[in-house]
Amino acid sequence: MKHKKDYILIWKRILLIAAIALFSLSTLPLQEADAAPILTLKGNGASSVQISDYECTATTKNSNLIKIKPKVTGYVTFRFLNNCQSINAYGFATFCNSKKKALGTKKEFYQTGSAYPYVFERTYPVKKGSTYYLKLESTGGVKVSATVKAVKKNAGTKKSKAKTLSRNKTRKGIILAGSRTVDWYKIRLTKKKKIFLTCTAKTNGVTSQIHNNRIYYFGNKTGLKVTFCDKNGKDWSVSSKLMLSPSQAKNSTVFQGLDRSTGKTYGLSPGTYYIKVERMNKASSGYYTLKWNFK
Repeated sequence: MKHKKDYILIWKRILLIAAIALFSLSTLPLQEADAAPILTLKGNGASSVQISDYECTATTKNSNLIKIKPKVTGYVTFRFLNNCQSINAYGFATFCNSKKKALGTKKEFYQTGSAYPYVFERTYPVKKGSTYYLKLESTGGVKVSATVKAVKKNAGTKKSKAKTLSRNKTRKGIILAGSRTVDWYKIRLTKKKKIFLTCTAKTNGVTSQIHNNRIYYFGNKTGLKVTFCDKNGKDWSVSSKLMLSPSQAKNSTVFQGLDRSTGKTYGLSPGTYYIKVERMNKASSGYYTLKWNFK
């Protein structure tokens, strides 16, 4: 009888230990139990990682994190390439800081195989030594390639410190995500001349909308804004602004006077003119180039 009681007591202890173990497992954070391994890209030059159909969000129900720690201050360009066996992969990407908090637009839409580069390519300015994450929520396997390039910036942070923009010389710069910095440049004319200004940009912020079971994407909601200003730093005219966005990576115009009575154009008066580069909105960031010449 005594042996039977001991046998029952042992089984009760075993069941109790098993119950405690099961309870401990059930209370583990889902992120720790289910999160996919973090993939890593090189901090300089070109590198890539791959996510298979079995590892993508549509299969695992979890997002994928890609880590990058740039070795230079400049920008990183991501390209989303197809790694799916049946469809052109698509999904959402969010560029994050070291704490995995979004920098700029959340859930940017991407689709591999698109005829438009801005749908499968994104560029983000980065700081040397900072850690960033790209969070992906993909339907279908995807290959993510990254190219990190250094940019030596030389712009004034306010009008009084504007840097001279020489004729026919390309100036490069970056506007970081979350930064309120405005870059200032100046042009000096010694003679009456027309100015032809060309701007380019690599940016981010493609959004999407579902309508009648179709996905529509928009690449003009965020980006950079370039403004041609008079000697006081005010807009030179109502058409002084040039917008640069994912879907419009290049913009140019001629700044000139107009005689409304005759319709004839003429050069700008001698003096100092300013160009400022800033975010289109608080979610914007990007890399840009500026160049001007006489028309």
